Amino acid sequence: MAKEYRKLIGRSVIGNKNLRSTEAVAEFICRHGIYGDLKIITEDGKTLIKTNQIYVTDCTDEEYLTELNKILLPMQKITEETADLESYNYTPEGEEPEMGM
Repeated sequence: MAKEYRKLIGRSVIGNKNLRSTEAVAEFICRHGIYGDLKIITEDGKTLIKTNQIYVTDCTDEEYLTELNKILLPMQKITEETADLESYNYTPEGEEPEMGM
């Protein structure tokens, strides 16, 4: 059984959000990930998940990732079909877009 996290914090270029369920994490990744890479951190500030847009590139809890993918993968498929990911390169006002990673 995957560890339950009481609260996670999603951080993205368009804002931060408290996440209290696996479903909320998957939704955050798909909604905010189209604008750029994001992180999901634990209450104590440790990075749990890093993404490249809507795709998870790193997760420190493999069991959690297995449970998340059951919800996330179907959402990613819908997002891929409905969003032109390359057209969303959001840059907050007054900042230059990052070149490469």
